[in-house]
Amino acid sequence: MGFPDLVEGDSRSMRERMLAGDLYRGADSELEAEMRQAMVLTKAFNDSDPRDAAGRRGLLDQLLGSVGAEVEIRPPLHVDYGSHLHVGARTFINYGLMALDVA
Repeated sequence: MGFPDLVEGDSRSMRERMLAGDLYRGADSELEAEMRQAMVLTKAFNDSDPRDAAGRRGLLDQLLGSVGAEVEIRPPLHVDYGSHLHVGARTFINYGLMALDVA
């Protein structure tokens, strides 16, 4: 039995299904594009110069859903999408965080 793209009467995108916690197909062009973008930003952050606080903050602002004031995240950082993660003010995250934020 295959997994249909849509359940009869359900016109939601795979992203909408994922966010709702319903079954979805991960091999979806929209989801794959979002994940690739997260990989690009994560690589740039992980390879960034630790002396470039503004550049690193800019990458986190692009990658994550929201980032509060005075946040420090030490690379390496690994995420699926990043956009589903929200980091509050004055948070410290040490080396090697892996956040699986698929839903």
